[in-house]
Amino acid sequence: ERTLAKVLTLVEHNMMGFAFWDEAQKREELAHPDTRLLLRSSGSDLHAFVAYRIEHEETVKVAYVYELQVAEAARGAGWGSRLLEEVERLGREAGARGIMLTVHRKNHRAIQFYTNRQGFEISPISPSRCAPPHLLRTCDYEVMQLFWEAEAEQTLLERGAAARRELYIEAMDEGKFRIRLTMSTRGAPARRGQQR
Repeated sequence: ERTLAKVLTLVEHNMMGFAFWDEAQKREELAHPDTRLLLRSSGSDLHAFVAYRIEHEETVKVAYVYELQVAEAARGAGWGSRLLEEVERLGREAGARGIMLTVHRKNHRAIQFYTNRQGFEISPISPSRCAPPHLLRTCDYEVMQLFWEAEAEQTLLERGAAARRELYIEAMDEGKFRIRLTMSTRGAPARRGQQR
């Protein structure tokens, strides 16, 4: 219970300003029997932790990272990278085909860490890749992925394309999205006898 309290305190401190979060919901998520916590600490100081589960995302078995948090004083020491390496190792042992996670869109530092330093990419099932504009405005997160199997990556690509089609058709049916077609004769071949 003391460890969970420290973990929740670190989450609250790091996520301040990014999003509203429900402590009871986060406590339940982190205390879930399927959640695995990896901690890096010395004495009573918690430097960093990762919380993940092995689960299926769009039929693909992944290590899904629910939280990766590093204390401000411990940043730059490589804790985040080492914890993700451990999640990958344990995920591979459990038969996962990649790592997925969610990150707040305003958290540019985290997005850069995942993309530039860890090799993650924004997933095709992320709202920014498949949601129509009216839905995207309500989403404050990106789904990110790092796969070590091309087949798993292809599955998510196909699932993202299908979700995009369904969401756009649904938006058009509800009148929340309109397409305007315009025709242009620029670039069209001239007909015989017609001057350009």
